[in-house]
Amino acid sequence: MVFKKYLSIVFVLCLHSLYAQNPSSNQNYIMESVVRDSGVTTLSQLRILPVQGANRNVQYYDGLGRPMQTVQWQGSPNKKDIVQHIEYDNFGRESKKYLPYVSLGIDGSYKAGGSVNVNTFYTKTTGDDISGIVRTPKPYAETVFENSPLDRVLQQGASGEAWQPEANRELVTTASTTGHTVAVDYGTNRDSSVLFWKVNDNGNGATAETGTIKNYYVPGRLYKTVTKDENWVSDNGRGGTVEEYRDFGDRVVLKRVWKSDTDSLSTYYVYDDYGDLCYVIPPGYTGATVTETPSGDFHELVYAYKYDIRRRLIEKKIPGKGWEYLVYNDRDQPVLSQDAMQRGAGKWSYTKYDALGKVVSTGIYTNTSLTSQLLAQNAVNSHPLVNGVRPLWEDRIGTADYTNKAFPTSGTVAYVTNYYDDYAFTGAAGLPEQGITKSSKTKTLVTGTKVSKDDGTAPLLTVNYYDDRGRLIQSASQNHLGGTDYVTNRYNFPGELLTSKREHKASPAGATTTVLTTNTYDHVGRLVDTRKKVNTQAEVIQSRSVYNEIGQLKQKRLHSENSGTNFINSADYTYNERGWTNRIGSLHFTEELRYNDPASGGMVQYNGNISQQLWGHSDTTNSTFSYTYDKLNRLENGTSTGTMMSEILTYDDMGNISTLTRDNGTAINYGYTGNRLTSLSGGLSGSYTYNANGNALTDRTGMAFTYNHLNLPKTATKSGTSVAYLYDASGAKLRKTATVSGTTGQRDYIGGIEYNKVGSAASTIEMIHTEEGYLQNSGGTYTYHYNLTDHLGNVRATLQRTTATTGAVIQKHDYYPFGKSKAIVTSGINKYLYNGKEVQGELGGLLDYGARFYDAEIGRWNVVDPLAEQMRRHSPYNYAFNNPIRFIDPDGMAPAGVESLLMWARTASAMEEGRNRLESMMYGEDDQEDPPKKKLSAEEIAKLNQESIDWQYDVLTKFNKGLLGIRTLFAGFGGEKSLRAVKGLKGGWLPEKWGTGSLIIEAGGNFSASEIAAANYMKSQGYRVFLRKPVGTRAAGQTSDLVVNGINYDVYTPVTSNVNRIVSAVASKNTQTTGVVIDLSETNVVSSQLSNLLQRVQGTGATNIKNIIIMPK
Repeated sequence: MVFKKYLSIVFVLCLHSLYAQNPSSNQNYIMESVVRDSGVTTLSQLRILPVQGANRNVQYYDGLGRPMQTVQWQGSPNKKDIVQHIEYDNFGRESKKYLPYVSLGIDGSYKAGGSVNVNTFYTKTTGDDISGIVRTPKPYAETVFENSPLDRVLQQGASGEAWQPEANRELVTTASTTGHTVAVDYGTNRDSSVLFWKVNDNGNGATAETGTIKNYYVPGRLYKTVTKDENWVSDNGRGGTVEEYRDFGDRVVLKRVWKSDTDSLSTYYVYDDYGDLCYVIPPGYTGATVTETPSGDFHELVYAYKYDIRRRLIEKKIPGKGWEYLVYNDRDQPVLSQDAMQRGAGKWSYTKYDALGKVVSTGIYTNTSLTSQLLAQNAVNSHPLVNGVRPLWEDRIGTADYTNKAFPTSGTVAYVTNYYDDYAFTGAAGLPEQGITKSSKTKTLVTGTKVSKDDGTAPLLTVNYYDDRGRLIQSASQNHLGGTDYVTNRYNFPGELLTSKREHKASPAGATTTVLTTNTYDHVGRLVDTRKKVNTQAEVIQSRSVYNEIGQLKQKRLHSENSGTNFINSADYTYNERGWTNRIGSLHFTEELRYNDPASGGMVQYNGNISQQLWGHSDTTNSTFSYTYDKLNRLENGTSTGTMMSEILTYDDMGNISTLTRDNGTAINYGYTGNRLTSLSGGLSGSYTYNANGNALTDRTGMAFTYNHLNLPKTATKSGTSVAYLYDASGAKLRKTATVSGTTGQRDYIGGIEYNKVGSAASTIEMIHTEEGYLQNSGGTYTYHYNLTDHLGNVRATLQRTTATTGAVIQKHDYYPFGKSKAIVTSGINKYLYNGKEVQGELGGLLDYGARFYDAEIGRWNVVDPLAEQMRRHSPYNYAFNNPIRFIDPDGMAPAGVESLLMWARTASAMEEGRNRLESMMYGEDDQEDPPKKKLSAEEIAKLNQESIDWQYDVLTKFNKGLLGIRTLFAGFGGEKSLRAVKGLKGGWLPEKWGTGSLIIEAGGNFSASEIAAANYMKSQGYRVFLRKPVGTRAAGQTSDLVVNGINYDVYTPVTSNVNRIVSAVASKNTQTTGVVIDLSETNVVSSQLSNLLQRVQGTGATNIKNIIIMPK
């Protein structure tokens, strides 16, 4: 936790003279000061602080209270003001987002000149302030808005000439020098464009057909958004576009990605009547009916979810895995979960809480009699009462350990136990604080954690000590070798880490290995130097970072033993207009990345895909990888010159690799059951089998695997080879024991320190990982090694310190696009190579990412993605969205762009919304189902009633002023169903079969003959009408002409037309009507056509109409 002290001062009548700072007194502004020196308690002390004592940001406002300029006083490395210009169009919209620029001023004053200053800064060619900063005549991201009150984005540009909007985006070609924006079109669904999926009445399965006839949404019932990324050009047609369809409840119904103008991939989202997501049907599923079966396409491809009566998620199904169960207590906290492998053993994962809802214990609960979710839920619901109350949480016994009264109370093995608030828990006295003064202000903080091994034995304790600001100043922990690790931290006033000292022992009486890390920051908190000291060896500057004037990393220097006079390596970084890295250059490895400016023969890329990678193991580049992609941004071909390497790939509809051809050899053919790889043939052969959790039990090498409860490999065996892994219960790897051809080796992992033991030899520290590489041990003396990496974090060269001013390259590696290594120099011991992940040589080169092992030989994982639900349109086994040149997977759980979108947001925040939306549509999910809803309480109903009243008044006021020309929601108050309607028509009572322009009238009493006549008249005019009679008013046995979702209707007309035309007449006469849902898109109404209906609305009939709902067009 980082604490900063802020003092905000609004200057209204006077100006306080500050140290070298003069905010403009003729402007409105708010100044924020981040104090960096301790002991500053008064305004007079603050005034005289220089920038290294207090960082100040001045936000200037125009007369309407809108921000118009932000000045970071002396924020640049050379202590010049960094300015962010803000301007608005005639409608008050920020249509251009400018890059920050550096002003020659150093006083924090308002910089007149606006966009002229920005353009001048980014186009001038001389001056120290532009070193390492890209030159561009268009230093802004422009947004083109729809010409309507909705202000919807039509185009989103970015800094740089190529990304500026064109008036006619549809005519932009690959050769166009501008116009490559993210474009968005809006509309509604058309005939036969979107299947209408409906959950079966029994909640088991879904269908999109009646008999053999497919059901489609009625045209105009769905909002349609079409997104085209920067690569889209006029001759693509629909290829490369993403269509998203949402219903009136703003729920995503369909996402469709076009591979070409005629070929698309569709992912459907199916909801129940309450709006809860029940099924996700991905592109590989071709049927129009979903039937829940333990095998076949449902098992292999469909995501499925089930809910209890309280709308809590109780069962879920991930493709290729068995059903997973969830069980809750009365506070709706999940207390049990079970996957398919646990079910066979009668085991559950449990969670216990304290009274504040904090997790105090997790572990394994065994009960073979609880064979279903319902039985487990009943067991929790019937947990014995204590003094008339069912225990739902645990308390501390005195101050030591926890009670055992919440479910489950027997058959449990604790894997993780958390302690809060104090240090009186069992074991804390054995790890006392050392050399610090701990705070007693630790309420709500985690003061201790016990984590067992992954078999539930030998728990290891960690104790956390804090200062009075809640910052962790020391952690003391036991390690699995029997020793301890103490890490002591020291911070400066704003909370930046100054020093971190680690003291490691492998046994209580063993020698202490001490590693001291010291950080130095510049005047605004940018990390400059990181120093390292091991035991009694001399301290070195491990790295020094140099920044350009707008704060981007410009240079990183490695290893100095003479206070920074000489370094053994220096790498330079440059960026393009988008903030994407385009060059990393040093004496031992150089890389250039081309996007929209490839060399001859390259495929131009405007959307962040990399067109070419030029590289060399010196300060020049002599090899070139050229890449091509399909319209879904999947890598199709990566071929290099110089160092000859190539991979050519094809994919199935789920993104599984179908064929891979490497170096023009024989193609590898992949065979699948669903997403699970079952066989390889051609250039590589092998077969795979899986367990109920979708984990590979056997692989292409003939290795047989077992897994722990976290789906991590526990053992791997084949003839002549056996490997066993030991983890703690959180998944951290503690030990690997491998026997290969009769020789046994053991490697122990303790938070970045690795011990190695071969045969009967003693176990000794082999390496200690650092921020820039590792320290290699030789008889107690540690030698510094540095990893030189490319843009993906792949280690391309390992540099060993040889003298105080020189280093030698002891390892060199190049890589195929999907990560297969091509070693050039291999004299080093570093096994952390592709993406910086450890190679498991005994397992055929699998890479350990933490959550899963990756096989670069075939370009996919062998275990289901733990976060598969966030990327449902993709195979849970594919790697990095099949775009491994742009994305990495930091921990085996989810891909991430190597050029963070947030980094660009610092300089052009207009891109964030557009790009994040596009990224989520192309790769991830932005349509996660709403949290399960529960029945509204009396207090919630009362609150919604008032909201409804307020809302109706507001809407009616706007009606009378004629201001609304778009869809408006207006519902009556007084009942839970209509209250849910106020919140977005998610009450679950609107039949999905009602189409565009449907009119529904809900009566407060029996319909009279005149009402029926009114409905019939509406029918004759081509309207679609439902009249609902309350069930309680019907005669016994009475039926209706129509039953939809079990609701009886007395009159039904199947004709769809523009019911919206009646709206203005209804709106002007609705003062006695409880509620209306309307669309004011059309107004010309012939009142004589509605006379009977209007009588009912005006209250002149026998009984007022309760609700009128006109579905939007």
